[in-house]
Amino acid sequence: MLKLINIINTTIQYICIFLMAILFSLLVVGVIARYIFSSPIVWQYELSQVLFVWLMFLGSSVAFYNFDHITIDAFVDILPRMARNITIFLVRLGILFISILLIVEGFKLVEAFSSKYFRTIPLSISWLYTASPISFILVLFYDIVGLLWKRGRLKLNDKQ
Repeated sequence: MLKLINIINTTIQYICIFLMAILFSLLVVGVIARYIFSSPIVWQYELSQVLFVWLMFLGSSVAFYNFDHITIDAFVDILPRMARNITIFLVRLGILFISILLIVEGFKLVEAFSSKYFRTIPLSISWLYTASPISFILVLFYDIVGLLWKRGRLKLNDKQ
C-alpha cells in the first residue's frame, strides 16, 4: 500500500515540476517577447494563470502528504499524550469533512463555469476551477490513509 501511495505522490510531484517548468518558460518567453520584440504574447497571461492555479492546488496536496504545510502546534505539544492524540484525530476528522465539502462545492463551481471560455485560449474556465476538487480528492485520500494508518487499521507495508 505504501508503494502505491508513494507512486501517486511522486507522480504528482513530477506533474508539479513539469507545470513549474512550463510556467517559468512561458513567463520568460513572455517577458522577452514584450520587452525585447515589443510584441506581447496575448494568451500568455491566461495560460500562466491556469498553470499557476493547478501548480498551487497540486502542490498543496503534496505538502499535506509530506506534512510540509503550516501548522500551529504549540498548544498541541503541551498536551498530555492522550489529549494530543485525540486533538490530532479531531483535526484530521475536520480535514476529512472540509475536504468532502470542498470537493462537492468545487464540482458545483466547475459545472457553473463549464460553458464559459477564456478570451485568448480555447479552454473552458472550468479547467481552472477543476484544480480545486482534484486537489481535495487527493487530500481526502491522504487523510483517510493517515487516519486508518494511525488507528492501526491499515498496513502500509509488508513488515507491519
